Formats: sequence, structure tokens, C-alpha cells
Amino acid sequence: MIFIKQYGRTILYGISAAFVMLAVFGVRQGGNTGMIQIAYGTAAKEMSEKKEISYRDADAVKAVLARKKPKISYVGKKILPDTPVNLSELFLANDADGNRISVEITDVRSENGESIFCQSAQGFLFPKPGIYKISVKAVDKEKRTVCGEYAIPVSCS
Repeated sequence: MIFIKQYGRTILYGISAAFVMLAVFGVRQGGNTGMIQIAYGTAAKEMSEKKEISYRDADAVKAVLARKKPKISYVGKKILPDTPVNLSELFLANDADGNRISVEITDVRSENGESIFCQSAQGFLFPKPGIYKISVKAVDKEKRTVCGEYAIPVSCS
């Protein structure tokens, strides 16, 4: 009786552990013994089975990657200093299909390389005559992106 009181819980844990070990390693199914081998065997069987694969997605991805990037072109127009200019109207962008897409102005730098870009509802004002570098970006519906930098002359007359 004293033996059961002192070691009863340990014996119960040992018997429980034995049943768990029997369940994990002693189960047989289709030549595999134990839960781990059964799970591995099932996974390996599914991986080795040849499945019908649809290549439509792969073809769609290839088509998107084969698309040409959008093209940005500068629409030459006379720009005067201290006159509001809508910078987006200075550039046109077309995707690979020839559809117009929007152009985003990312920066305007003066001749000394200083960034002077600030968006305004009235338009951008070039402070003085000179050559300004305008950085632009266009993204088409397939997320193909093109960036460019254009030297834009601003003259008094």
C-alpha cells in the first residue's frame, strides 16, 4: 500500500507514456509503422503522383514579363520663368498597347542639382531661366514601371 502511494503517480505516467508511444510508433498502415512514417508516406505519395497542371497562370506571367515597359516622351513647349506650368502636361506616357497612362513627376532639380519640387494646385513656377532636370515615372496596369530624367529649358523669350 505504501508502494502505491509513493510510486502510484509515476506508474500511471509510465503506463500513459507507453500507450502514447504505442500509438505513435506502433500503428501500421500499408506497410508503414507508426504515425510519423504513415504521415511521411502519405505526403511522399501525394508528391510523387503526377497531377494535371494548368499552365495558364504560367503563360499569363510570361506574357506580363514579356510586355514592353511604358514609354515616356517630352512634349516640347515653351516655358517661361515665374509662369505657372502643369508639369504633367509636359509629358506623355503610353503602355505597350499604346494606351495613355498617367505620368508622375518625382523631382525637379535646378542647374546646381538642388531639388526645388513642390506641388501646387496653380502649377509649378520655375524661378529663373536655365536648364532644369525633371524626374518622371509612369506605371502601367500590369505594374511595369519606367523612370526617366529630362533636361527642360526655361527661357525668358
